[in-house]
Amino acid sequence: MQKIIFLILLMTFCNCPAAIAKTVALPLDLAIQCPDDWNVETDAGSVEIRSANEVVTIVFNVAGWNFPTAKRKLEYELSKIFKELTVTAPVRDTQIHGLDAAFAEGTGVVKGLHASWILTFVSYNGRVLEGLGYTKESKFSEYSEDILDIFNSIQPQGGWF
Repeated sequence: MQKIIFLILLMTFCNCPAAIAKTVALPLDLAIQCPDDWNVETDAGSVEIRSANEVVTIVFNVAGWNFPTAKRKLEYELSKIFKELTVTAPVRDTQIHGLDAAFAEGTGVVKGLHASWILTFVSYNGRVLEGLGYTKESKFSEYSEDILDIFNSIQPQGGWF
């Protein structure tokens, strides 16, 4: 009983995404956590999630290259999606739950929308998962932490959630 009370208090008083999150399976046997009210669509080899208010879109798919090549081709690949592409924060290496990862940020025009974006690559079992999150440029400061929280939740399915 004490454990249940502790968990309720923990979920109430800390900003705990697991308290309001659902687990979403991704390609390469990876998974993320996102808010329960976000929409999830899966297609052959990709997953798209959108915030309930349709302001944020995040697309996950398998990159066709190894990790170093994926990082080198970042601007070229993004230029296929975004017009007027600008990289505002160049690729920086990091780790997500022990997995090699890289992030970059920028702006551009996608589907007629002036957008800001965050891109991540995660290496897992010799393959690369690519995640691209974007939102209307004017909303980026409001939603960039949500995008990063979702990217930072990437883990192997059945892993640490």
